[in-house]
Amino acid sequence: SLPSHIHYVGLLPLPPSQHPLPDWWHKLDKTKRLVLVTQGTIANRDLGQVIGPALTGLAAQEDVIVLATTAGQPLESILSEIPANAHVTSFLPYELILPNVDLLITNGGYGTVSLAIAHGIPIVSAGMTEDKEEVSAHVQWAGVGIDLRTNQATAESIRTAAREVLDNPVYRERAKQLAQEFASHNTEIEVLRLIEACVSEPLIV
Repeated sequence: SLPSHIHYVGLLPLPPSQHPLPDWWHKLDKTKRLVLVTQGTIANRDLGQVIGPALTGLAAQEDVIVLATTAGQPLESILSEIPANAHVTSFLPYELILPNVDLLITNGGYGTVSLAIAHGIPIVSAGMTEDKEEVSAHVQWAGVGIDLRTNQATAESIRTAAREVLDNPVYRERAKQLAQEFASHNTEIEVLRLIEACVSEPLIV
């Protein structure tokens, strides 16, 4: 059990993105599985850790479309050609695309993982820096995905994990359960209530 001063309050709403949907978004084949790949905004200097292996590993998966966001980092240094089933861009408006995503492949950034779970999206995570090792471990512990337990994923390991998560409905079902738990909280109200309690009775909370 957790100490009484720790509270689960869900997830704060995602602020509107400053990035529009790309033109190709409306032309995507809706019959295929949509896989989002990102290394977030911190540990993204080497896109060969997750994004490169994911693009290579999923290139031959005919039922999959891969969306990769690079946060402005150049992809050319690790991949000379983008696979036919992939789209790569610097940023995407997550609030608009996440309801359509079937799988997140990430290096375990807390914010991205939380957003995925809030949308009922299962996860493949590969990250060991900052808090990513712990976040990735929780992904697997919670049953919402697979932790590859590495900073340097391979094309084969990502392909194998992605196929397992996409083809085994238990991960999606568990992610949806946690999404319902997130949705059961009025996060802004609960946060304000706890702050007010801290101010008025700091020793109780």
